[in-house]
This record gives sequence, structure tokens and C-alpha cells, in this order.
Amino acid sequence: MSYIAADVEPGGPILNKYPMVCFGAAVVEPSLSKTFYGKTTHDHHPVNDAKGNAEALLAMKQMGLRMPSN
Repeated sequence: MSYIAADVEPGGPILNKYPMVCFGAAVVEPSLSKTFYGKTTHDHHPVNDAKGNAEALLAMKQMGLRMPSN
């Protein structure tokens, strides 16, 4: 029987609210030679990531970042 180890890295602390940044898998065997790795594109605005965090939004406003139009 083979085992497969998999991992997903989100772009924030909550997987279903932030984009998936990268993912990977490996067949668990002595050589670990059967692996897979993928990377996604990052297509969001940093202000959207800070919604719900008043302190982060205030800091971004002070840096001059504006809310996206859509």
C-alpha cells in the first residue's frame, strides 16, 4: 500500500477566505522521488485581505493604499 502526503499553502490564516498560493504532494517511500508541486497566480488587492481588520486597514490608509473599485 502506498501513502501520499499532500500540503496546501493559503495566502492567509483561513483557507476558504484567502487564495491558495501553492500546493504539493509526494508518494511516501524511501527515495521520495515521486513528487508534484504547483503554484498559483496572486490576483487580489492587499486591502481586500485586510477587510475586517481595522488596524490593518488604518495602516494601509496611512500608506496611501485605496480600496479597489470592484
